[in-house]
Amino acid sequence: MTDTRSTIQHDSENLQNDHRELMQGLAELDQALESLICYSEVYADLAGVQRAQDTARRLAGRLPEHFVREEQGVFAAIALMGPDSAAFAQEMRRQHTEIGTRIDAFCKAAESFIDAPDLQQSIGELKDAGRGLADFMAAHMGAEERRYALLK
Repeated sequence: MTDTRSTIQHDSENLQNDHRELMQGLAELDQALESLICYSEVYADLAGVQRAQDTARRLAGRLPEHFVREEQGVFAAIALMGPDSAAFAQEMRRQHTEIGTRIDAFCKAAESFIDAPDLQQSIGELKDAGRGLADFMAAHMGAEERRYALLK
């Protein structure tokens, strides 16, 4: 059990650095989305579109490697600690899949939203999708951080 805890502690410290970087990326995404403004079809400020697309692509590129490290390291060790811990690790893996699906959908929406017939509605939907992604990822990482803290 001591080896498992020391593995978790070592791996979780590295993953916590990843989480800080990912949270910074989510904050950048939020700022980019907040800068998108559209008043009917009269005025649109789409300067944040490129920032949102770039940030989403950067997150999408970074997440698979992070997920693999987490699943093969900390989650594998946590799963050995008992049924509740195994259930936690399984749920976090499931959420990784959901995050991947959400970020892929957001990236596609960010690439194609400008062609939508109703720009104002499209911007609203893009903002909602981005906020939903950010909220889900933040809650996910928060759950992981709380579990890691309990194991130290």
